[in-house]
Amino acid sequence: EAYWAYKDYNEIMKMTEDLLSGLAMALYGSYEVPFNPVDQNGKPIEELKRVFNFKPPYRRIHIIPELEERLKVTFPADFETDECNQWLQDLVKREGYECFPPLTTARLIDTLIAEVLEVECTQPT
Repeated sequence: EAYWAYKDYNEIMKMTEDLLSGLAMALYGSYEVPFNPVDQNGKPIEELKRVFNFKPPYRRIHIIPELEERLKVTFPADFETDECNQWLQDLVKREGYECFPPLTTARLIDTLIAEVLEVECTQPT
């Protein structure tokens, strides 16, 4: 976790891109970094092998619009209401996802992000 006084999230994302892409270049001489996982016996796990590309700019996801598009729903305008929380609980249940208590609005949205969006984030995003 980091804080940067008087900067917004766009500037922090740019700083993060610069940090990660700079590390890739410094360590590998390229933005492309191989990932070759092994199991506990040191045997390569071929199906998990991939190359991460740290070349900026990274893809940006606008969370709520992306969830709306993927789930074919329109989120309530006010996230602070009990009605919105119940709507999210119903959506999570309808989609077959599990969210553990407390069922706060933030946790419910985080569950949707994890189940719908994060699974596709295999490159820096």
